[in-house]
Amino acid sequence: MESGSPTPRKIPAVDGSPAGGADRRAASAAAAESGLSRLIPQPRRGRQPVPSAAGPPHPTLEVIFTGPNSLGAIRLLFAWIVLLLHGLALSGHHTPALGRHEYDAVALDGFFAISGLLVTRSASRLTIGRFLRHRALRILPGFWVCLLVVAFVIAPMGWWHVRGSLRDYPLTGPHGALHYVTDNALVRMRFYDIAGTPQGSYFPPPGTGMPVSWDGSLWSLWWEVQCYIGITLLAVVGLLRRRPVLAIGAIALGLSIIEAFGPPGTLPARFSADMARFTLNFLAGALMCLYAKRIPLSGRIAAIAGAVFVGSFYLQDQPLISALPLAYLCVYLGVRLPLRWLGARHDLSYGLYIYGFPIQQLATVYGLHHAGLVAYLPVTVAATLACATASWFAVEAPALRRKSPRPRQPRGDDRPRGLRRRGRRRRGRQRTAPAAAEPAPQAITAHPATESTRVGAGSGDDTPPRARRTPRERLTSPLVQLPRRSSPLPAAPDQPARVLLLTVSRGLGGGIERYLTTVEETLRAGGAELARIDMLAPGTELNPATRARFALRALDAARRFGPADSVVTGHANLIPIAAAAIRLTRARFGPVLFYGTDIWSMRAADRAILRADPLLHPVTISSYSAGALSTVGLAPILPPGISPAWRATLLGESGRRRPLPPVPTMLSVFRLADWAGKGAAALLEAVAAVRAELGPVRLVLAGQGPAPGALHELVSAAENTELVESPTDDELARLYADADLFVLCTRTRTRGPQASGEGYGIVLLEAQLAGCAVVGPASGGSHDAYQDGVTGQTPVDESAEALAEVLRGMLADRARLARTGRRAAEWAEAATRPEDYVRLVFTALTGRPPTTGPAELPVPRPAPPAARGRSRVAADPSPTP
Repeated sequence: MESGSPTPRKIPAVDGSPAGGADRRAASAAAAESGLSRLIPQPRRGRQPVPSAAGPPHPTLEVIFTGPNSLGAIRLLFAWIVLLLHGLALSGHHTPALGRHEYDAVALDGFFAISGLLVTRSASRLTIGRFLRHRALRILPGFWVCLLVVAFVIAPMGWWHVRGSLRDYPLTGPHGALHYVTDNALVRMRFYDIAGTPQGSYFPPPGTGMPVSWDGSLWSLWWEVQCYIGITLLAVVGLLRRRPVLAIGAIALGLSIIEAFGPPGTLPARFSADMARFTLNFLAGALMCLYAKRIPLSGRIAAIAGAVFVGSFYLQDQPLISALPLAYLCVYLGVRLPLRWLGARHDLSYGLYIYGFPIQQLATVYGLHHAGLVAYLPVTVAATLACATASWFAVEAPALRRKSPRPRQPRGDDRPRGLRRRGRRRRGRQRTAPAAAEPAPQAITAHPATESTRVGAGSGDDTPPRARRTPRERLTSPLVQLPRRSSPLPAAPDQPARVLLLTVSRGLGGGIERYLTTVEETLRAGGAELARIDMLAPGTELNPATRARFALRALDAARRFGPADSVVTGHANLIPIAAAAIRLTRARFGPVLFYGTDIWSMRAADRAILRADPLLHPVTISSYSAGALSTVGLAPILPPGISPAWRATLLGESGRRRPLPPVPTMLSVFRLADWAGKGAAALLEAVAAVRAELGPVRLVLAGQGPAPGALHELVSAAENTELVESPTDDELARLYADADLFVLCTRTRTRGPQASGEGYGIVLLEAQLAGCAVVGPASGGSHDAYQDGVTGQTPVDESAEALAEVLRGMLADRARLARTGRRAAEWAEAATRPEDYVRLVFTALTGRPPTTGPAELPVPRPAPPAARGRSRVAADPSPTP
């Protein structure tokens, strides 16, 4: 079962770190060691621009899946309600009811609602075969053993008590014990009695037409199985998504209304009231799962749902009104009730449900009900609890452990000779273990989810007791359809990870290229075997022929390089090629890296492949971009890293910072061709307003060129403004060190042909390493790259006036600005430790730890820069101090 926690988190986690990431936790630890506890990231205060795609800030129903929850306790409560009320009915007593409905019927509806929630979550994360295997292992073993116990233990005891002998007990015959087991083995109950027994009980009530039953509770399991089949069919045809399931639910509701209020015979006879009842409750739980990110977890909504649910007891056709409120209440109470320990380790609800009825029938046959409820209920409850406990430990839990097959035993010299011989004698030829679930990257902004099996009557989950979810299950979106193939066995832990990296360019510069180069260096430093295939290089034009040549080279390299642990896709435009390369390399999964604007401009075909392919999953650089990817899936976060050589260069510049010059210097670094989206015009306007109040201010714009003519004109018209095109790494480090304040004011535009936005802003991190205070964009993912109020500031919006106000406040007190720069260097140094980043990259992209320990990590050389030129255009330049 995908259990939940009341802590609302949107993004998966690595190492259980809170929002902000493992790198921030590492930064906090280092800061504490160096007496910098004041630099530990704290929860942000004040206004924080959040993109609409990232979801509401309030908790939603999705928290039910992100940690321990109380759903096991709720299902155990439902099982006890059914057990006790059945005890009243089977002992000849009146069962309490509210309005027109009894409580045990509503408890059964609750079972179906919770089952719809959990089974839909499971179906969206497993292959078809594995999903059906899990469902069968949860339902059938306990069911089969219950049939055997009824046929050969409980029914013979009743026969012996009535007839005084077992001589004529019917083992064969149409309603004999053997046929009771075999005819009902596929869950659909063909008959409930054994040779007309039990006799002398209060069930069935006279005039109801119900059959004589030893275990009348088993009738609902067939409806549960049909719901499983329906969910499987929806997943197979790709309709296990929000709108199709909502449409199916609306159709089911309409048919149920026709069945309830229409003339008799309007619908086929197969569409019964029970079908309408269980379908509506199961689909209500499924909708809670599919819309979990959008439905708030609210006490007010729960109160309204509770009022509607109680009012539905007075209606004849209760499920028409109660299905959705009941499902919402189950999820809400599963999060809020402090009963996460109850039923988390040992789930007895299924056993209580299937064994309570036959034991209470047997007690009635023996006449125990004549002693009153004081004797009848304690004895039958104790006996049922004993049977449920035995069923769990002897049947259900061992069966659940079969869900995840054991890995294949080592062969050859890895196994002792005698052990190999004994293995052949006992097991014969050893078979290859079934495919294991793919380990997948984890991210850095939420508590890791765990699962425990808490399965109640007629429902259940997919995980053995206390078992954690597989990494692949943590990362697959709840809306992704069922995978259609299994992946190979993971490599041995002592073997180096094998990674195929597909990128768009090398040697052309830019933040994405620097990010991918750092990822490559980090993987190699951690001991991975890596092959990189680039589409573009200096002097190569992007055209259809270039794309075709890249596709052929990538697929050929994938065929020769496999088997691999993962195929890492450096850009969303390469998704179709990556999907084919994964199959050729037999990789376990394929992370697709996203940055910012590529999310909003992703092609519809690429988005469809990403959603449908079970081995592809998004990985992104910040919590902002992860929120923008929420429509595709839960994206783990791998923030940009700094190569050790470049990091050492920047820290060296920080230690050599000059005294405060008379004229403050501001710096902004970005790809010069994107100057409009980077907010260069607004920055020049804001700096002009600051000069009007504070006097001369020097502004330097730098980045990969060449710069467009419009930017040259804009810079030429401004005073004390310089333009540096394509600086080398040493020159860029010097620019960082000479600056008093670094400013990045990227515009966020998620729609239209000129989409822009800052996915992370690694230049902010580089500037802080060089000891420079920073001002980040008003919105976007840059909030993860600095500490607002500690190492930098954030404008309230993207206007030039708001930016000017922040710049004035920081430049007015130069001494405070210098202290902020020193804090920025200390925080950035702690947040960018290479050994921490190596572990993070390996976890996110290979699902394995690095084979090279942190103490053994080599210092990678910086990537050779492309041929770069440097030009300077200045308008009224002031000399460098």
